[in-house]
Amino acid sequence: KDATSLSDHEYRFMQRLLYGREYDDFLRTERLMLSVLVDAVNENLFDRFDDTVIIFEGDKPALIEDYIDELKSIIRE
Repeated sequence: KDATSLSDHEYRFMQRLLYGREYDDFLRTERLMLSVLVDAVNENLFDRFDDTVIIFEGDKPALIEDYIDELKSIIRE
């Protein structure tokens, strides 16, 4: 894992979101709320990016395109 302050759940969620993998089963199995997880990721990465990295498009989370390459450098598949 990298040096960010993401929890294990946050990191594993970001792996799924960043690399286009399914995350609904992960949320259900781990009993996590999507909105709470997205808020936590945004809060933990805010110092690094000075911005949120995930927004909601409707009811689906989406990564801010400008940050994808840097996110991939810190969050490995």
